[in-house]
Amino acid sequence: MDKQIPQYRYVTDIEHQNAKKSGYLSNLTTLFAILLTILISVLTTILLLTQTPLKNMITDNSMHSYTPPAADDDHKNRVNHINNTDKNKMIEQASKSVVGVINKQSANNPYGDLFGKLQKDNDSVESGTGSGVIYKIKDGDAYIVTNHHVVEGASNIEINLSDNQRIEAELLGSDPLTDIAVVKAKSVKGMEAIDFANSSDVKIGDDVMAIGNPLGLEFSNSVTEGIISGTEREMNVRTSEGHSTITVMQTDAAINPGNSGGALVNQNGDLVGINSMKISSTEVEGIGFAIPSNEVDTLIQELETNGSIERPYVGISMIDVEDLPKEYIDELKIKDKKGIVVAQKDPKANHNLKQGDVITKINDEPVNNIAEFRKYLYDKTSVGDRVEFTIIRDGKTTTETAKLSSRNEQLQ
Repeated sequence: MDKQIPQYRYVTDIEHQNAKKSGYLSNLTTLFAILLTILISVLTTILLLTQTPLKNMITDNSMHSYTPPAADDDHKNRVNHINNTDKNKMIEQASKSVVGVINKQSANNPYGDLFGKLQKDNDSVESGTGSGVIYKIKDGDAYIVTNHHVVEGASNIEINLSDNQRIEAELLGSDPLTDIAVVKAKSVKGMEAIDFANSSDVKIGDDVMAIGNPLGLEFSNSVTEGIISGTEREMNVRTSEGHSTITVMQTDAAINPGNSGGALVNQNGDLVGINSMKISSTEVEGIGFAIPSNEVDTLIQELETNGSIERPYVGISMIDVEDLPKEYIDELKIKDKKGIVVAQKDPKANHNLKQGDVITKINDEPVNNIAEFRKYLYDKTSVGDRVEFTIIRDGKTTTETAKLSSRNEQLQ
């Protein structure tokens, strides 16, 4: 690797080289100018000393000369102090809305009655911790948004407040595909609901701070600072409900395990996102992601009311073509490794798709994988819509039409 040379500007060297070319006469002229300057400086100093009392040049308790601080430096210090004070107040206020979320799960006692008095069968034990943000307080009850993966599989949920008080919480709703969940804690005191910012107004370079509980409750309400590194990043993630594509904002504010579900706030302390994930690699630093506040606001309303997010339901299980072994690709007569294969069909589904069909388009929109299929379905269609699938069946391209239902209807 070539050594990178800093781009310094060596003004002194350039001036020195030019001076050597000016000749002997130039040197004499320069010497005369220097002597004249020294003489003027000495005369000026003598004049000032004769007209300035000595007591004005020394302090009462010391013989050291005193130089008052420059007005600009004093102003700068006062401005920095004011800015830091404002930031401190903002962080203190925003932190009143951030809580710890404890996921407790049932665990059988492997020692039976031996330690029965210490732990009974099926007692809940702490499985993990995360963060949450209070978005509403009503009748003394706190409504808290967190990540689905923070509370997934919990038999009991507890909330840890800023004073380290733990209280029981109830799961109101959760959505694996967007990684958002809502819990409710009763009779919460000393905490406040956070204000939501419009995440559409967030720009790359905006200052943000992440507030949460990295590595557990020991470091509760930790604050890290950074900027928005990117907006509208599309991330393909694997969830308990399968593949999903979520739109997130990127930040270099440090986000660690335990920060999940915590707040990403702007300089006013308003919520711009819910911290959700980061890229973990020894070769990567400072790449974290948060779910935008506008998306969160929409989801929590439906989760609070219905307990789940209603989405169009096709009634098939799928496999990405690119994940199939070569012999299956040959058997299905697939020429392109793009698209999704129908693996199974729900008997209640209202369409004529068959096992082995390869879906390549929805409403003439190409879909290369399951994540793209779901993104189109959830973003651009609704329950009750009729959609057209372009499929490959027995090596021939054809179409099938389906009416979209909801998963809740299929479960009834």
